[in-house]
Amino acid sequence: MAYAPTIRAAATMTLALPKKGLLNPQAATFVGDLYVADISVPPELYTKLGITIPLLFAESDLIKVTR
Repeated sequence: MAYAPTIRAAATMTLALPKKGLLNPQAATFVGDLYVADISVPPELYTKLGITIPLLFAESDLIKVTR
């Protein structure tokens, strides 16, 4: 559910990892194109948090998320 007023973005950039709410299909009209930007989070931090992710930013500091 979106509250008023709500911005309908053409694009949204999030940092480090895509946030769960941004991936919700109901949010797509508000989020627009979704990008994830690298902020150099050390892989060890993800491991400590129990998060397993591939090496996301090997080729670029900015990734377009496909949903």
